[in-house]
Amino acid sequence: MCTLNDLVGLKKAPNLDQFRLMDLAEYYRSNLCSRNFTYYCLDEKGDDCKLVISFHPGNFAHLTGIDKCIPSRYGALDIFENISAGKWDKNEIKKMDKSKKKVHFKNAKKRIRYLATIYDILLDPKVIRFNPNLVIPTTFVKSKYMITDIVDNTYVHLGIDVPRELKKTDEEILFPRTLLIESKEKFLVGQMEYKVTKVSIAEK
Repeated sequence: MCTLNDLVGLKKAPNLDQFRLMDLAEYYRSNLCSRNFTYYCLDEKGDDCKLVISFHPGNFAHLTGIDKCIPSRYGALDIFENISAGKWDKNEIKKMDKSKKKVHFKNAKKRIRYLATIYDILLDPKVIRFNPNLVIPTTFVKSKYMITDIVDNTYVHLGIDVPRELKKTDEEILFPRTLLIESKEKFLVGQMEYKVTKVSIAEK
């Protein structure tokens, strides 16, 4: 069984039975939510740009896909806090999934596993300026950028976006919108990769 410390810096996704969900939530809180991740890049024109990513406990449920398994009366923070407190583990969440053949939980399992590799990916990622119109077949993913890498011969994409309430005069502090786990590179074909010149990780 992986401990909380074991989850930090993983370069391979653990099996679902190798860790507790409450430890994954604490890994997310202490390693992602407590820090801002800043990427200094050169865009498609060769101009300097800066991307700042900030995680929040409320993003956890959607990134893992667990929100689809839980009754709608529970908000994203409720889900995170119940998992953090050890009230809901994988078996409880599977029981709450009322979809046919537990399809929502099946879809969430990969995302739960690969979330444990995100911190390591953030240390040295590829940054993509994402254009959903280039994806074949079509996609509903609308993220502005993607942080991406290959783990276990699997494409792991963290879609990041600008909050709707952000004003044009504000610095772009991005939030994680989605986590995609893919066997093929369809989300990368034809996309514009930014050159990362520096990575800065700072405590909030």
